[in-house]
Amino acid sequence: MQRLALFAIAMTILDYVVTSTIRTVHNASLNASSFSIMQRPDLEPDWQKLANTELPPLVTVWNEQAERLRNSGEFQTFMERLCREIAIETGIIERLYNLDRGITRLPIEQGIDEALIPHGATDGSVKQVISLIKDQ
Repeated sequence: MQRLALFAIAMTILDYVVTSTIRTVHNASLNASSFSIMQRPDLEPDWQKLANTELPPLVTVWNEQAERLRNSGEFQTFMERLCREIAIETGIIERLYNLDRGITRLPIEQGIDEALIPHGATDGSVKQVISLIKDQ
């Protein structure tokens, strides 16, 4: 499951980078004068011939695989857990509350529920901590 999680994160990041790069290259080819790199004296005037022709088919395959992964149940579960983890850790970092480390894992994996946080596992009321986490 950890490999899938890391793979999902890597896919999401790479998807963003590749998509942004393609948009930038595409926009540059449509309106080259708007990019400062075009004014570089050491850049050849026919710089577009340096583009890799294998990239567009790879982007198509990449987008298909990313879409398939996004639609999988495992990816959705991973994203829900990631959001819960970020919400919980943000509250801890911002010193809104403290939670024991072992207790932190339960709401991340099983959902944010008062029943999962035992009395004394946090420095505030469990109800208030749950409310803060849900607000993140």
